[in-house]
Amino acid sequence: MSIVTGTGDEGETRLLFNRRIPKDDPRIEVLGTIDELCATLGLALALGVSPSLQNQLLQIQNSLVHLMGALAVHPQDRKIASDLAFPNALSEEIAALEQWIHRLEQEAKPFLRSWKRASRRPGAAALDLARTVCRRGERRIVSLRRQDPGLSSLFQIYLNRLSDFLWLAAVQEEASS
Repeated sequence: MSIVTGTGDEGETRLLFNRRIPKDDPRIEVLGTIDELCATLGLALALGVSPSLQNQLLQIQNSLVHLMGALAVHPQDRKIASDLAFPNALSEEIAALEQWIHRLEQEAKPFLRSWKRASRRPGAAALDLARTVCRRGERRIVSLRRQDPGLSSLFQIYLNRLSDFLWLAAVQEEASS
């Protein structure tokens, strides 16, 4: 099977369970932003970050793939997607991010005296970029939740914590030069 199907040529795309929606639907905006975030984290990994951060970024990328899967379910299809329990797993993901944040805050205290400028080291700069994409994703989730009030608030909370983590990770990477 080819990736070229032609089914999106009229401005629609397919969600899970074959539901078609416009490519500019808020749900697709969120999915595209999360996909961009995942790719930006890949860029940070390719440019080089500390070994401990590499493992965390790989875990985050995995979580983002699951997040995209959960977001790709239309509200009308949630009952048939009940086995996609990722929103429940997000509580654990958020707790892990909070632990990582507290550890980074302790390690980065000497560097947190003033607002941080954009990074100059490649991996740290990519983390700064990932943070801004993550914040955009969070804003897109807020918009989507207005349209889909049944969407779990944990998606928004996860992206909020992730952007905090990415900011601190960029601080640490920049300071470790």
